[in-house]
Amino acid sequence: MTKFILVLISVLISYIVPISYGFADLYQKKEESVFTDVLDDNDSRDSSQLDVFDTGEDEDTALADTTSQQSNNKLNDLPESSITTQVQEFYKVKLIALNKITAKSLELILNNGESRFFGNMEITMHKCFKVLDDYNPENKALITLTDNKIDEDPVQIFQGWMFSSSISLSTFENPVYELFVKECI
Repeated sequence: MTKFILVLISVLISYIVPISYGFADLYQKKEESVFTDVLDDNDSRDSSQLDVFDTGEDEDTALADTTSQQSNNKLNDLPESSITTQVQEFYKVKLIALNKITAKSLELILNNGESRFFGNMEITMHKCFKVLDDYNPENKALITLTDNKIDEDPVQIFQGWMFSSSISLSTFENPVYELFVKECI
């Protein structure tokens, strides 16, 4: 579920920038067409007064065509680095583990598939990706946390992606431990 939400957010963000560039021009053309329609009381117009929707298509199709043409034009104006971001997989992650009760913190370096203990919490790292963007650095680590209490079976308390730029996105909540992704190395 978390992975689905993150994919949905990244897809929405990738479409907001191109749409916002082309939407102002579309709004201005629509205002001009409404203005010419209001001025024209009778239905006799010359070809210079035709608005955007007089192409024989319905209004939704014409609006969608205009939006896609303008957003494509604006995408061509953007620098190449802002359109694509490079993501690289790393095989080590640097984590910060914090015991909230004793205020003890530890910086851990884990390889792929390696497990380490912090108190009675077992930390296993599966994958680590880094976005190679100078303006929006991001480290993503796939982590499994298991609680190993004495005289009890181990209980998996978290499995999912943790992000270095937004700690609140991970759903790991524990009254004793806190875990942060620092970077992929």
